[in-house]
Amino acid sequence: MTAWLLQYLWQNIQDLLMYYSYYVAIYFITAGVVSFAVCYYKGPVTNPRLLDLIRWSIQFLAVGLIYYSSQIVEVSATIIALVVAISLVPRHFYMLGVPTFIVSYWYVCDAKSFLWVLDTVGMISLSALRCSDCFT
Repeated sequence: MTAWLLQYLWQNIQDLLMYYSYYVAIYFITAGVVSFAVCYYKGPVTNPRLLDLIRWSIQFLAVGLIYYSSQIVEVSATIIALVVAISLVPRHFYMLGVPTFIVSYWYVCDAKSFLWVLDTVGMISLSALRCSDCFT
């Protein structure tokens, strides 16, 4: 009974996406705009449990997109396993043995080069920024 119901629902979803894709897109865009407006009106989410739920749902969505992005199931499963394994390793193990002044220098250099790129493209003006604004 459950397999029949799942197959029936899957077939209906496929029919909806095939014949009414325009309306499905409009629905998702409208829902996104409305949810953005509600979040903007009420302010940012501050409840840590709700933030965890949002983070987990985005992570599960990302895993699903990784899985369905390739026709080779083994490659997708390997990439998902690597991503999950790397995310389980605490960040301080990445920098194990690296002195803290070098790590902080890397971050400052990355920020400076990012700002330099934005200045080169013309998105910001570095002369208008004070050093204390960016690197405190």
